[in-house]
Amino acid sequence: MRLGPWILVILACAAPAATAVDVNVASDEEKKLEQSALTPREGRGYLDTIALEEWALARAHRSPSGALWRSCALPGWGQLYNHQPVKAGVIMAAEGATLGFAIGNYVTSRRYLREARAATDDETKKRYYGYHQDYVVDTEFWGWLFVGCIAYSMMDAYVDANLSDWDVKDLPQDKPASSRVNVEPTATGLSISIGFL
Repeated sequence: MRLGPWILVILACAAPAATAVDVNVASDEEKKLEQSALTPREGRGYLDTIALEEWALARAHRSPSGALWRSCALPGWGQLYNHQPVKAGVIMAAEGATLGFAIGNYVTSRRYLREARAATDDETKKRYYGYHQDYVVDTEFWGWLFVGCIAYSMMDAYVDANLSDWDVKDLPQDKPASSRVNVEPTATGLSISIGFL
């Protein structure tokens, strides 16, 4: 029996097996590289860290218009939507206080107006009308301050929602600050310009 053809058959079968071993080794190396970028998750294998970061950013994203209208509907709701409870508390207190002062001054102004109309002598009538006018001015002041608090709250919620998925890593690398001073003579004296880079 001649061994030559059998050796060729064995070599022909062994060659694909050898390449399969090389492919398996290469795929094992790729898996190791992939796993270096993966993080373990308890009892469930691995998750891609990049996918986790994208998921966290997507979860952190807030709707700017949703935050704006929430803040318009209820004091501090837009800030709570943006996960800022301290700011929400401050805004609730500011809007509540300004609205309370506006309503209190309005009620007092109406009371003085009724008393002025009911007064019989001119001196008392004039004094009560003066008090009425003072409280009307205070009512307008606190009312506009209340409107300003609402406008600030809406803008603040809108901007915070826009920046909710913004990451500090997106900032450019820190550069040392430098400045430039130019002094140029002019017809009337010297022109000095200072620039910061």
